Amino acid sequence: MNKIFGFAFCTCLTLMIPLDSLIVRSRSGAARSRDIPPEDQDWYGFMETEDTNLGMKIKGGEAMEVLNQRLNEIITKMNLSLDSEAQNLLRESQSTWVNYAQKKCEFMSDKYRGGTHQGLAYSYCFIGEQVNRIKELIAIENDRDNF
Repeated sequence: MNKIFGFAFCTCLTLMIPLDSLIVRSRSGAARSRDIPPEDQDWYGFMETEDTNLGMKIKGGEAMEVLNQRLNEIITKMNLSLDSEAQNLLRESQSTWVNYAQKKCEFMSDKYRGGTHQGLAYSYCFIGEQVNRIKELIAIENDRDNF
């Protein structure tokens, strides 16, 4: 129950923050360049600019939302060059990946079950999974384009 509440809480909070006003800061507090794609940002450093568990969870929710938007952009772009069969395969692949990443992160954060760190551990894991998936989809798209 705590996992669901924590994730829903962070997700709800991120919906209230306009993405174009989001300034990604490094551990030192200096603003990061908007020219750096989301998959190359230091999201862990971004989260660690906060001093509290709750603040870090909120930052994690912001990071996951930005990365989810990037995933959607890549999938939309890929779909433009795919026929309907390939689009269905990509949709199924993405659905399977989401389920896998969620279950993996639930398992990884389970060692903190019932503790205040559980939601934060989930965020760290899921952000890593999103970054890896973005890079994987970019590589797949490049491979398909060069075939």
